Amino acid sequence: MSLLRSQDKHPESSTNPAVLDNQFVDPEAFQFWSERKLSGYQETMRDVVVDIKDPTHLTLPERSALLERLRKLNVVVYRCQGRDFTKKDLKVLGLQLGLSRLDRNLCADGESISSVRVAESTAKTRYIPYTNQPLGWHTDGYYNNVDRTIRSFTLHCVHQAHSGGINTFLDPEIVYLLVKHRNAEYAASLTQPNVFSVPANIEDGRELRPLYTGPVFSIDPANGCLHMRYSARSRNISWNSATEIQEAVEYLKTVIEQAVEYAITHKLESGQGVICNNSLHKRTGFVNGSSVDTQRLLYRARYYDRVLGT
Repeated sequence: MSLLRSQDKHPESSTNPAVLDNQFVDPEAFQFWSERKLSGYQETMRDVVVDIKDPTHLTLPERSALLERLRKLNVVVYRCQGRDFTKKDLKVLGLQLGLSRLDRNLCADGESISSVRVAESTAKTRYIPYTNQPLGWHTDGYYNNVDRTIRSFTLHCVHQAHSGGINTFLDPEIVYLLVKHRNAEYAASLTQPNVFSVPANIEDGRELRPLYTGPVFSIDPANGCLHMRYSARSRNISWNSATEIQEAVEYLKTVIEQAVEYAITHKLESGQGVICNNSLHKRTGFVNGSSVDTQRLLYRARYYDRVLGT
């Protein structure tokens, strides 16, 4: 959802008006967007799964169904069964949605796609996604510098765990809306440019990633859309010590935990996947089985692009 100019307050499309306090100055436009965002939201949540036959050749109805959910929820679950799904399939699926600029993160392979599973090497087990431990609320790449902003990602489940491994997704626009409605001052504090810092990632004296400092909520200059950066892991993130920001962050945590009526919880089964505009998400811990097809394996692609048309 791209942001509107102040004169375009009542769009026919699903575009949203400016909502960040330091950049948006039209209360009427915000109210209109808020009502439009919430209208029919939970009905769409109940129909979040879209069946696709061939990920490399989406039909017009399939693509339309994916985009419809993404425009409303910023996330969609797809189901593609009856075929061996490859990393190339995931890349081609992304291309059909305008996703081409892959982020080559530390744990990605040569194709810039990660195989997310319980790792044996200590290099990967430093990172919670590569263990079977619970993964708290976060957005992907919250530690990346602005030139490597993660705007979307896709996940495909090759094998589901024997038990557990349940994902929950929460739309950042809903989170901001709830905070803003309940406490506008806290919402403003969370848009400040120094809300949190993530220390540089240094291994064996080599800097793998530099220090990042930034806001929780911002307007993405690349597309005019609301962008959120967040992690619930206090070990990975250092919050600004200013009283107003500390209070705002604690309030944000409460809002996230209490927003259950807007959260989409789904255990990905083999052949299912997720496409999202970097929604807030978490994962429960899991237990793998003894057979290969009960050992959790997901392919993950992160992009510098937002899904085209959303």
